[in-house]
Amino acid sequence: MKTLSFIVYFFNLLLFILFTIITIARYLLFPHIWSIMIRHPVQSLYLGTFPMGAATLINMSVSLVYTQFGFGGTTFLYAIWYLWWCDVAISLLCCWGMVHVM
Repeated sequence: MKTLSFIVYFFNLLLFILFTIITIARYLLFPHIWSIMIRHPVQSLYLGTFPMGAATLINMSVSLVYTQFGFGGTTFLYAIWYLWWCDVAISLLCCWGMVHVM
């Protein structure tokens, strides 16, 4: 079961990185789309999928990679903690920022 969890975790990580790169490339290649997307009542809500996906990866990093396999030590935990706070900040921006933009 641990092996299956590890495979699903890395598949999730791969998809998250892939779609993040594709999204960044989209907005770098077509910067005018960003302002249109932010003001759209439905498309702008998809920005909330980024912190939700990151929260899943952060939780699995602690519970699977650190606890089960003992990877990284305290440095890894501090890095995950930093990523968690960044995820909280992005979530707050999505939550309250999008309400004011829309």
